[in-house]
Amino acid sequence: MILYHGTNSTFDYFDPNFLNSDCAIDQYGSGYYFYDSISPTIRHGNNVIFANCKIEKILDETQLKTYVLTKDNIEDIILQSPELDICLTNFGNIEDESFDKVFNYAVNLYTNLDVLYVLNAIGNDFFRYQHTHILLKKFKSITGFNCLQKKFDDFSIWVMFDESDIDIIKIVPWEEIIC
Repeated sequence: MILYHGTNSTFDYFDPNFLNSDCAIDQYGSGYYFYDSISPTIRHGNNVIFANCKIEKILDETQLKTYVLTKDNIEDIILQSPELDICLTNFGNIEDESFDKVFNYAVNLYTNLDVLYVLNAIGNDFFRYQHTHILLKKFKSITGFNCLQKKFDDFSIWVMFDESDIDIIKIVPWEEIIC
């Protein structure tokens, strides 16, 4: 599917090291944001990236309240954190209690909640900055979802979870599109 990304930058590929680097986690979570219409991209920069996005399994925004990750899924995701021990200190003292007790306490906080809320919270607590792509790829491998779609009247927002599902076709300055 051809989708569009607005930016002030030019680049050859979506580099996971820049994921969420120019803004906080957006309303629909971490990921690479696209539209299925060119016009909304003007809000995000002077260039429009045309990209072929491989859509495999869509997490539709209407599913967000009904789809939940299992406790095992949450454990599996959190264990991927490159800074697990440091991040767990926000949930308890591993030395005084135990790793298992603090880890289980953290996991239980995310259990039986809206999937987008869980992804955002785990992202903020365990996968900040350059580690966000690890979270998204693990979520994709567990659930099969490789994107989220939020529908509006005139367009949809697509949040891609894995840069390997995105192929840039071309980058066009906005003034060339308007003419």
